[in-house]
Amino acid sequence: MFISRRALLLLIPITIAAWAALVWYPIGSRPTRMAMVTLSLLILIQALAAVWPWRWMRVLFLAVLGLVTGFLLLPGKKEISRLELGQAYLEELRSFEGVPYVWGGENVRGIDCSGLVRRTWADTLLVHGIRHLDPALVRTAAYIWWHDLSARALRDQECGLTRRGLEARSVNELDPSLLSPGDLVATQDGVHIMAYLGKALWIEADPGADRVIVEQAPSSRNPWFVTPVVLLQWRELAVQ
Repeated sequence: MFISRRALLLLIPITIAAWAALVWYPIGSRPTRMAMVTLSLLILIQALAAVWPWRWMRVLFLAVLGLVTGFLLLPGKKEISRLELGQAYLEELRSFEGVPYVWGGENVRGIDCSGLVRRTWADTLLVHGIRHLDPALVRTAAYIWWHDLSARALRDQECGLTRRGLEARSVNELDPSLLSPGDLVATQDGVHIMAYLGKALWIEADPGADRVIVEQAPSSRNPWFVTPVVLLQWRELAVQ
């Protein structure tokens, strides 16, 4: 081997600690994502090197890795329960209520407006995809995580992840009958985005409130409720 076993056993926890630090750090960017992917690959390589002397563990490790890779390459299911997926998304959104606002943040230690709607959607797709053995949803979750789309990018349907709907002079003037829980609205200037929870309730990572809040429309005190908006839907939740 090119590295001693003692050095390998020391290197593995250091690599895992570095990976965990990146996961813990709230702000995400392309460099941090590349670092996480690189560290993940290093952990796999180091783990394989650690078990290599034992044939049965080596075979088991490679078999599990092969099964996971094979699963991810399979086609997705044709039918998706929008109702179940939407409900899971609402629960995931609600779990972030009260989380501090951090520009560029995307986890429970700090999150911004696009990070909130994007991170919770990716988590929802990942869990649903694993639970229902739908690799397409798992791949989409990874795709969302990697591309780190802003409110403006989601408004402009970049990467085909969202579907654009009607425009309105404000959230306060949106007809509730035209909304479905899980819908998004982005301001027409692409500065802010928030999600609809149903019953006139909206959730957003609000820089003014400095945290994730839930607020009911109509509201004259919330500046995001009185600015022109564009209605959006996630591709998997959009009515075909």
